[in-house]
Amino acid sequence: MRWLGSILMLFLLVACSDDNGSNQPQDSQLRLSSVTRGDESSTPAYLAEGNIKVFITMRDADNPALTGSFDKNSTQTIWNSNNLDIKENTQYYIYGYMPNTEAVTASIAQPAGSDYSAGAELKLSGLPVFADEDYRVIIGVQRVTDGETFTPATEGHYGYLSGIASQNYVNLLMGHLYSQLQLRFCVEKNYYALRCIHLKEVKLKSTYVANGKVTATVSLRDGKGLTGQVAFSDPAATTPTTPKEMSLLTGGNEEEELKVEPDANAEDPVYTVLSKTVNCAPCLFTANGAYLSIETTYDVYDRDSSKEHGNLIRANCKATNKIQVSGMAPGVRKMLTLTVAPTYLYMLSDPDLDNPTVHVN
Repeated sequence: MRWLGSILMLFLLVACSDDNGSNQPQDSQLRLSSVTRGDESSTPAYLAEGNIKVFITMRDADNPALTGSFDKNSTQTIWNSNNLDIKENTQYYIYGYMPNTEAVTASIAQPAGSDYSAGAELKLSGLPVFADEDYRVIIGVQRVTDGETFTPATEGHYGYLSGIASQNYVNLLMGHLYSQLQLRFCVEKNYYALRCIHLKEVKLKSTYVANGKVTATVSLRDGKGLTGQVAFSDPAATTPTTPKEMSLLTGGNEEEELKVEPDANAEDPVYTVLSKTVNCAPCLFTANGAYLSIETTYDVYDRDSSKEHGNLIRANCKATNKIQVSGMAPGVRKMLTLTVAPTYLYMLSDPDLDNPTVHVN
């Protein structure tokens, strides 16, 4: 998966003059125009994750950045802004991220040796090592004159020249901060003729940092994309004694378990895909799998056709696999295949047959 854009319609506050000649900001609204990501053709549910944190800056540091956010209203169609009061006919530069969760602390600074017209350093602290939330940052800004105009923003362009109140709209282009990981299971072709596997629990475990939190420093540069501009770090630099965990499948009863039982007559494997896609900090993925692993718990059944599910042969088998994935970066999505199979199928010894292993393709 490469970064995939989210186009948002943003109606910003505009200042006007009263009888005394002072500037009075007007109200502002953020309107959602459209969203595209992969093969999605409609507005996806992940836009309900939270609000958008926005920093509106002028060129030089003598004018402090305006900090605000945009929250959805009850109709889920309009985003209302807070604390963003801007003046008419003024050059601004817009930076930010979403979702704006309480756990994340954000700050912004000018690039070393330059000003905000060249970009910004966006620092996000308190990010989880893996999350349900799809964290994104603004990577492009495009002003339009009304809420119905769809002009896509250009990646690496952050400038915004404000207009009058009735023409103060902007499209935002969002880029993914995390990598995404999805898992699918299958049973080895010869083995599934003998045994059926019921997945009960699947966990991701991270040993990257003790508290499970990382810091991302995003270098947003004029004219450049997000590729190669994100650095994740462990601010605590401590070795965890207990891994940070995330459950991708939690069983406990038959309805919540997943049967990995492909058709024995099928020429190609049939995969059981876990519905949950996980957003992972790219720093978790290493060549030796040092920081990230999968723990799988499953039951083994025989193929006794006189019973609906066969006979339970062995309960709560466990397998732990290191995740060794190359090329993971912000915006990259990969599917991992885990295959259940005995170590030595040709021997078919009872311990081996009834306590199969799991390996990652």
